[in-house]
Amino acid sequence: MHHIEKIRKIFTYLLNMTLLFGFTATIALATDTVEKKSVFNIQSKLYIDGRLVSSPRVVTHANQKASIDFSEQKNKGFLKMELIARDEPKTGHINPIKINFDIVYKLGNENMHSKPRLVVLPSQMAVVKFKTESGHIFELQVVAARV
Repeated sequence: MHHIEKIRKIFTYLLNMTLLFGFTATIALATDTVEKKSVFNIQSKLYIDGRLVSSPRVVTHANQKASIDFSEQKNKGFLKMELIARDEPKTGHINPIKINFDIVYKLGNENMHSKPRLVVLPSQMAVVKFKTESGHIFELQVVAARV
């Protein structure tokens, strides 16, 4: 009987440890689900003086940098667009998306660097315009949605 009692204690201990670790794993999985990062589909259009220069589409995870580079050999043009998107706190029934851009554009001797920050409603277009020192007008149109 003494041998059976030891086996029962060991089995009970292992069962308790299994339940404890199983419970811990369940909590971790549940927490991971709650904190799971959103995935965003971001479509943008960049216009310079009314002319469409680029229309990149990016699919990215929340809080991760996405980058797009374009270069044009003929006119020595260069465009680099980086962005980080994240969920904004819920406002009413809408969950807005915050997008921080970092845009560098070079064409010949002209350089432009801008860091627009947008808070957009899902699937709604947001527009930001800015003007360079030489008078060129840049327009950035953005539509973002959660995937």
